[in-house]
Amino acid sequence: MNAETDIVALASAPGTGAIALFRFSGPGVFTKLQALFFAHYKSQQWPWPARKALLGKIIYQDRTIDEVILTAYPAPHSYTGQNLAELSCHGSAYIQRELLQCFYACGFLPAEPGAFTLRAFLNGKLDLSQAEAVADVVAADSRAAHEQAMKHLRGGYSRHIEQMRLKLVDLAALLELELDFSEEDVTFANRSHLQGLLHNANSHLQELIDGFYWGNALKTGIPLVITGKPNAGKSTLLNALLQDERAIVSPIAGTTRDTLEERFILGPYTYRIIDTAGLHDGGDTIERLGIERSYKAIAQAVLVIYVWDAHAETFSQINMDALQAHNPRAHFICVANKTDLSHAPLNNALPISAQQQTGITELKQLLLNTTQQLQPQADYLVTQARHVHALQHAQKALQAVDTAITQNLSTDLLAFELRDALQHLAEISGKVSSEELLTSIFSRFCIGK
Repeated sequence: MNAETDIVALASAPGTGAIALFRFSGPGVFTKLQALFFAHYKSQQWPWPARKALLGKIIYQDRTIDEVILTAYPAPHSYTGQNLAELSCHGSAYIQRELLQCFYACGFLPAEPGAFTLRAFLNGKLDLSQAEAVADVVAADSRAAHEQAMKHLRGGYSRHIEQMRLKLVDLAALLELELDFSEEDVTFANRSHLQGLLHNANSHLQELIDGFYWGNALKTGIPLVITGKPNAGKSTLLNALLQDERAIVSPIAGTTRDTLEERFILGPYTYRIIDTAGLHDGGDTIERLGIERSYKAIAQAVLVIYVWDAHAETFSQINMDALQAHNPRAHFICVANKTDLSHAPLNNALPISAQQQTGITELKQLLLNTTQQLQPQADYLVTQARHVHALQHAQKALQAVDTAITQNLSTDLLAFELRDALQHLAEISGKVSSEELLTSIFSRFCIGK
């Protein structure tokens, strides 16, 4: 992993546009660009003023490629901590190709995905959690996802984890001190006090682990499953919510035999709305497979809309308890569909007609209100699976310390388990990391970031 090369990447979207943006980073960036960039004004000739937009031309082999704007960010006051430059040009696809060839000919190497943010991490501009948040900010497609990503990017989440880690570091130091004076049988860490701190830390870790349920949902889209019996109007409801004929609708029961997923933005939230096969006993082999997938989708949902055909069955025929047993954590909403054809008692179900598109506005408002009520009000929600695994390992190690104290085991064992917990917590911010881990994280970034 060589972070001392001079790299270049197209930082804007590929293709034709009004302008395109190239980004450069590395110790020799300015030296290489001096051979290509010629400022229009003498006052802006080399050495270039820092963080000023300079108008000039890119000239290569006595040929003017384009009129451009160059901004130089000398190290260490740049995104990557290295010499960094950004160059804006006209957005012609041809010009972009020509400029890239010029840059490569002058010794620049093509940047790998995430190379700029990786260098920012390696040079101490960001910790690893903040670096991951950069990718989340870029990928956010809703206000809720963006807000969570920005909280992590600003570093508050990392500081939150670090404060907890430092408290444990103090405890570990006392245990290590006991090991240094083991021959004198001295106790520096009061065991009762230590257990109290461990219980608080374990409780805090559990809150963070539990928060991933919602943190991941806000980041990737809240799983919203539409379920019910065959021909209840599930696919019609999907189309009504999306305002698009996305699902095939037919009066023939069992038309939907597989799950169908679409993204749906409502207020500050993105939902992954999932239409499912109708729930019933029997059916052929393919239909039963579809029903199995329906139950699997319900088990992974945060919200479930049960579509009740109020024209064909009574409310007493619905076994909501059995359905909720598949996912006790999910919130279930019952809607009475086809109420334009029925006058049956609704039993608190929300009346709609998916076909006539009545009650859809009320359903959307109910979804929005329910989501806002269910969303945890915690300052920070865990959004990375990697963090959850680290927190779980840290919690397991702290529980081992607690057990060892209860069983009056050796200080050696206490110190070992506590060191293990500290290492896992340090992995979140990148204080402890491997090249394999960094490659895995930054390979998911876009090129130019």
